[in-house]
Amino acid sequence: RTKPREIIMDMDSLPFPAWHLLPDMTKYYRPHLISAGGSTSNHLLTSRGCPGKCIFCDTSVNGHRVRGYSADYVLEMIEILHKKYKINDIQFNDDTFVSLKKRLAEICEKLVKKNYQLTWSCDARASDVSREGLALMKGSGCWQIAYGVETGSQRVMDFLQKRVTFEQIHNAFQWTKKAGISTKGFFILGHPTETHESIQETLKLMLALDIDVIGVTFFTVFPGSPIYSTIREYGKFDPDWDKTDTYAIGNFIPNGFTAAELINYRQQALRKFYFRPKYMFKQLFSVKSPFQLLKLILGGWKILSKRIANK
Repeated sequence: RTKPREIIMDMDSLPFPAWHLLPDMTKYYRPHLISAGGSTSNHLLTSRGCPGKCIFCDTSVNGHRVRGYSADYVLEMIEILHKKYKINDIQFNDDTFVSLKKRLAEICEKLVKKNYQLTWSCDARASDVSREGLALMKGSGCWQIAYGVETGSQRVMDFLQKRVTFEQIHNAFQWTKKAGISTKGFFILGHPTETHESIQETLKLMLALDIDVIGVTFFTVFPGSPIYSTIREYGKFDPDWDKTDTYAIGNFIPNGFTAAELINYRQQALRKFYFRPKYMFKQLFSVKSPFQLLKLILGGWKILSKRIANK
């Protein structure tokens, strides 16, 4: 193992991704319709580092010091993808895309001026969004924001060291929907110190928030995360790297649970969320185009194909 290298602060000094080495993006990189706002989509990671101290994240490589490409650099990447590779949707995967508020405003303003006619989405911390920022994002083409909620239990939230309040979470979803942006919420089941009662709190919050799409995963322990060295105190842990699968029972089962119980809770969460009459009618009446109807149909088929409707 070599010594840690110096952090590259001037991100603009780095070359663009070698997109020319990839096969035809319009043919081989077409996303599932429910995961992107357009028919051809590409992911961009425009920053490094995260100031968060969540116990389940690995920040050992990029660290906590945030640095990002300039707004001009980001716009140049988007222009190449849009004009040369015919991409009409961008998925920003930065942990801190919204946190860099000045840069975010510059990117949105430049997108408005360029008028590329493309859509984009991103992940965000609920504590980082504002009404004004969301309005600017919507005006520049943002169609969806995903928030990591993780749990509905204050006790578990404190243990995770997420440093986000439930008031901020409620505000984020409410403000985002009012701005006309679709919402996605990520939830985790099977945290260290999780109880059957805390899972019920998570299900209750999931149904209370104004969410369009949910992602429900299982707590997974990654090498380099703060919890890694002490995880065995909280349940059964298998360090096999092949088992770091967040959407299946992977490498950790908390004390007081079986794998079957956690799987059942996930199926229960998906059934309760997606098969509410109020939710289904709301999604149906929100359809404004054939493209949106196709997305809704395929999304429903994806859910049914996983057999979550079966008890």
